[in-house]
Amino acid sequence: MKLFKYILIAMLLPCCMVEAQIKESEQKDFRNRLSKLHTKIDTVSSALEEVEGFPKKSGMIDLQVARFFAEYVAWELEHPELTAEALGSSEFFKKIELDEAECLRRYRAHINRELTGSIEILDQALGRIGSKKKWPEVKEIEWDKAVYQDNFFRVNGEPVFFGGFNLLLSMGVTNASHFPGWEKKDNAYIKEFLPKMRKIGVGILGSSTSVPALLKKDGTVNMVAIRKLAKSIKQYGEMGFKVDVMLHWGGDKKILEKFWPGITKYYANGVSLDIDHPGTKVMIAKVMAELMPALKELDAIASWDLANEPFFDMDMWSEHTLRKYHTWLTDQHGTIEKLNKVWQTSYENYAAIPFPKDLTDERPSPAQWYDRVTFHNRRVTDFFEFAQSQIKKYIPDAVVHLKGQDNSSLGPMDGSVTDGIDREMLTPSASLHGLDTRPLPVTEKRMAAGNKGRNPNQILHYDESPYGFHWLGQSFLYDYLTSLKPYRPIIDFEYHAFSINAIRIPDMKQSHSSASLWLAHLHGLVGNMAWYWQQRYGPYPFPHEHFKVWFYGSLSAQPLVATEYFQTMLNLNTFSREVEALASVDTKPVRLFVSKPSYIQNRSHIDALHRAYEGVCFQGLRVGFLTEQELARSGADGDCKMIIIPDAEFVSAEALQALEKAKKSGVQLIRFGKIKTTRDAHGLAHPPELIAFLKEVPVVAYADARALSNQFEKLLKPITSDLKVRVTHTDGSNAFGVMHRQAVVNGKRVLLLVNVSDKPVEVQLRSKKSQFVDGFDRLNSEPVKGASIKLPFQGVRLIDISL
Repeated sequence: MKLFKYILIAMLLPCCMVEAQIKESEQKDFRNRLSKLHTKIDTVSSALEEVEGFPKKSGMIDLQVARFFAEYVAWELEHPELTAEALGSSEFFKKIELDEAECLRRYRAHINRELTGSIEILDQALGRIGSKKKWPEVKEIEWDKAVYQDNFFRVNGEPVFFGGFNLLLSMGVTNASHFPGWEKKDNAYIKEFLPKMRKIGVGILGSSTSVPALLKKDGTVNMVAIRKLAKSIKQYGEMGFKVDVMLHWGGDKKILEKFWPGITKYYANGVSLDIDHPGTKVMIAKVMAELMPALKELDAIASWDLANEPFFDMDMWSEHTLRKYHTWLTDQHGTIEKLNKVWQTSYENYAAIPFPKDLTDERPSPAQWYDRVTFHNRRVTDFFEFAQSQIKKYIPDAVVHLKGQDNSSLGPMDGSVTDGIDREMLTPSASLHGLDTRPLPVTEKRMAAGNKGRNPNQILHYDESPYGFHWLGQSFLYDYLTSLKPYRPIIDFEYHAFSINAIRIPDMKQSHSSASLWLAHLHGLVGNMAWYWQQRYGPYPFPHEHFKVWFYGSLSAQPLVATEYFQTMLNLNTFSREVEALASVDTKPVRLFVSKPSYIQNRSHIDALHRAYEGVCFQGLRVGFLTEQELARSGADGDCKMIIIPDAEFVSAEALQALEKAKKSGVQLIRFGKIKTTRDAHGLAHPPELIAFLKEVPVVAYADARALSNQFEKLLKPITSDLKVRVTHTDGSNAFGVMHRQAVVNGKRVLLLVNVSDKPVEVQLRSKKSQFVDGFDRLNSEPVKGASIKLPFQGVRLIDISL
């Protein structure tokens, strides 16, 4: 961290000259505009005293956000050099050194954007106050009463959706190493700040503790630290918040090694322990026996996070891991002769099988690779299952999740297959799918499916040009995870919809908040904490130097985007019954076949899955995924009408038999791509008679997303013709670029439209008889005509349908 700090300071030294470069006239102009902002704040505050209901609730959000930014601008005008330094520090990720002119430009643009945006959101509040529209009823949510029940968090039976920020508390506000005397002032400020956040919709906060760090030198558990943690959680609960408690897995190496030699020699990202060391479970059980009973009675705890973005490198296998691997292989294959035959090797015994890192071949036989990856996933799953069991042992109804990165399992990056995080394997022991997703305004290149350089087939390279933001990774992953058995909804407590690392868009559209969040909740999100919130208070509001790198282009540097986040959470909770119904549509007539052996062996299956999803997701149907394991175990569900098989080369005999059975029962099978299904999980060729039925299966060739959507529109006609309401472009073509779904709520049909395309669009609504269908847009409080419904860029409409 010290090296990071010195590099950062060296890179940003020119920015420290900003104060001298800003003319007094400019500062005076900014202060005059700030004074006008305060006047506008007073005007809106007075106007809100004269109204009630939704305009007041919504207006209070705009008012509080404007007040936050008025405070922040005042601080930034007093600290131009520190502000400029923070605004320039994002370039650390790009290894670019900014000159003085760019530092100055960023500072001016930043202050201007905050002042202009704050005035604009206050104007929006006044517009609602003066409008004669019919507004929805307001719900006052008591967040501290939220409980997890029937796949949603609920208050008195009503579904509610958490919103918040994962670094709202972080490590205080002021950098304690520079200004240690500000701790009491920080605490007083936070006690004033948090209730303001709660009033405008924040319902959950994040807390954390490291399990190994609670072990003291004498081998006992640090009860003082546990009581301190319990006290802080209780205080948050008394303030009206729920709390997510994240477990960390790093501790004092000297202490840990004293009791369990070698326990810290091998480690992973997010878990600084050898998970196969026999002392690991002993240590965890010992600490949890004190930690869990101390926190058991705290009603403020909403959920438990097992780790922060863990991933496990195969180079970090220990001797304990290798012995487990040998035992596991014995259980799988029996004799070494059988293993050698499948692996195409000549080991004398299981003990002769070396560490993966000691093998000279870059890639072993398909069988050996499949076993290695499967075991690696199994050992990681065993660790988290044990950690979960130690929570449930003391708190049986605990809500548990694991905040894994969005790349794991079916992610587009190469490491997604070998990081040890097997979502299907982990699902049974979790209450929720924990995530860290990134529906950013632009596509992060490493997260683009079929990215250039990773797939030689250019037609499968993700093309972001038809879209307004990177929606695919989020929707694809959410639909996959919510298809796994047993059903688990999504929680994302590091929601990167706005910025991450080098991706910074300082002038995001206000609509980005609503489009990304409505889309997320449509596909199963039940709670989020956005990344991140930067307060500006005191002499040095960066608890650590690296906090500066996150500031530029963030959510809390853009009033329009920030207020829209809160407004969207207000709308989601206002229409929570509609959201629940839309996210819980039972039927998934179209299933994408997920073959774990295929995606373990190569990326073609993953890339083809993403493209196939693009082809079917704009047809108005809830898209499901059907894993090879689930298919072999339970067959296709009764509502399954079509199974799409994208470039799945390695498929088990049991799954093939289930596919053939589904075909005979009337389920339409479609192959997508060029790769045929010919081998089993270990790479052995299937007998011709087992795969003969696939010769009769129609094949859809590779195509770009729009062309593929048109092809699937024709194939899905027998299914989509049953929809009560069909959504099309005005030329009658399928609504490519408009995600939509319909459901029935209290006897009324409701339709959600989210425009993910790169421009405004116009759509039509038709009944089964091809007649135009009108309705009432509840989000915008206006009637709509089915012959022409305009969706602005990233526009969202929630329409009550008149049939």
